[in-house]
Amino acid sequence: MVKIFAVEPESLAEKLNIAPGDELLEINGQQVQDYLQYKILTLRKSYSLKIKDKEGKVKQLKVKNPSFAELGLIFEDPVFDGIKECQNHCLFCFVQQLPSGLRESLYLKDDDYRLSFLYGNYVTLTNLTEEDFKRIIKDRLSPLYISVHATDPKVRSVLLGNKKAGDILNKLEYLAQNGIAFHLQLVLVPEINDGEILEKSLNDLKKLYPAVQSIALVPVGLTRHRKNKNLRRFTAMEALKVVNLALAYGRKFKKEFGTRLVYPSDEFFLLAGKKFPGKDFYEGYPQYENGVGIARDFIDKMQSVFRRLPGEVADQRVGLVTGILAEKILGPFVKKLNEIKGLDITLLPLENGLFGSEVTVAGLLTGQDILREVKPKSFDYLLIPDIMVKEGDNHFLDDLTVEDVAKRLNMPVIPVLTPRELITVIKNFGR
Repeated sequence: MVKIFAVEPESLAEKLNIAPGDELLEINGQQVQDYLQYKILTLRKSYSLKIKDKEGKVKQLKVKNPSFAELGLIFEDPVFDGIKECQNHCLFCFVQQLPSGLRESLYLKDDDYRLSFLYGNYVTLTNLTEEDFKRIIKDRLSPLYISVHATDPKVRSVLLGNKKAGDILNKLEYLAQNGIAFHLQLVLVPEINDGEILEKSLNDLKKLYPAVQSIALVPVGLTRHRKNKNLRRFTAMEALKVVNLALAYGRKFKKEFGTRLVYPSDEFFLLAGKKFPGKDFYEGYPQYENGVGIARDFIDKMQSVFRRLPGEVADQRVGLVTGILAEKILGPFVKKLNEIKGLDITLLPLENGLFGSEVTVAGLLTGQDILREVKPKSFDYLLIPDIMVKEGDNHFLDDLTVEDVAKRLNMPVIPVLTPRELITVIKNFGR
């Protein structure tokens, strides 16, 4: 059974007098495990519902649905029978590198194929049963997002800390043969799965085209709380070798398949000191949420905004927070914005106090990082990347809220997503 969080207005569910707080017991006699199954069972011309209302009364409802309309139930979570958790012990597991005292949800090691299909979460396939594979194929849960890291069985088993992790190619081939596509990521660790091991992985994975739709290369993320102190970041020279290798393979794949297929993450380009490729390189940004192409997209959007900049705005002093990694990207744009009369923007690349200096992305900065570096009343307002806060409730990773930080700094703190939003805030100041 699953509790109904809300009901869409004027939906089939509302017409059937189903209300928030009621419980969905069955659809067509089946207990529903997740939102995907709910969708599949209700997008039919007719079906039956078993509902338990808030008073405990059980109702059997017949639904006639000739137009295949949405039933209109809203649930708090997409998985009703519990998230499938990770059974691996990865060398570089980021959850294991977290300090204590953060939000409880941050310590959940999700490895659920359903969330992979719904949200693009990466899964390892190590905890899937035969029934899980059958369901993926039966319900056409494609594409999936899969962490490979290495196709060499021994290396993958070491990386995942799981002796059963080495058969990844067999699993990918099985999915491919049954019409399931996938986007892949290889989190690279210096001297473990780069170099020859990376080349083997790329040569193995290309054989799965067109089921394999993209391959992202991402450098290992390390915090100062990691137990394995032998792990390290890529040097600039090592990062350059990875980028050049990926570019060479990308050119080869482009000739062979018509697609580049393999993409180094933005962080690899920055570590290597190499210029970002143009928009066409990213072929529609298939790995955007994995940090592949975000910088290029931002640069292009910022340049587009520059064509419509005002010549003058109300006098304002603005602090613009970012991570150390993005300073090189944002610096030239802040310089250009400061040519606008009345505008004085200070770029604030903050070091990560919670995770350590090796973590340089803006999305992992905290409220305390801002409070440590920004003095109260030092600006008319502070702009922060919206990826610093949890979607929907404005909480930072350390559970401070945007409102908490604004109150302690005695100035507005405004999350922004795009260059257009940034310019809109600047234009509207003082109105």
